[in-house]
Amino acid sequence: MPQAQPQYGGQTGYGAAPQQGGYPGQQGSGQGYGGGYPPAPTKKRNTGLMVALAVGAVLVLALAILLPTVILAKTVLDPSAVQTDVAAQFQDQEGVGITLTCPADMEVEVSQTYECTGTTDDSEDVTVVIEISDEEGNYTWQEKQ
Repeated sequence: MPQAQPQYGGQTGYGAAPQQGGYPGQQGSGQGYGGGYPPAPTKKRNTGLMVALAVGAVLVLALAILLPTVILAKTVLDPSAVQTDVAAQFQDQEGVGITLTCPADMEVEVSQTYECTGTTDDSEDVTVVIEISDEEGNYTWQEKQ
């Protein structure tokens, strides 16, 4: 029986070990000079991670801005408005005008009191006590005796 001729780069015959590589004399895949190089690592795309970090950074920034200005902000009375309103009511009740000066930091806290000082048009020194009556900033006042 005639023996089959090996094909180029193929097997030599039945039961024979396959030849490594595509060229005769080659030691094996990637085993030429210098031992070859490992395959390049596949790059993982971290798009999801980058998006999550960006969203997280935006949330932290928004919280840093909103927390002190909105959430923790305390409501205070406008001293100019209090001075004007109380002076008008004082003149209606007492029949004399008054110029008042009230503290700038009158925080709206129920039952909290503040003192405004002033002088009447008759040059009389007056102290008016402002008392916060509700959380909306409504108040009552009376002249301190």
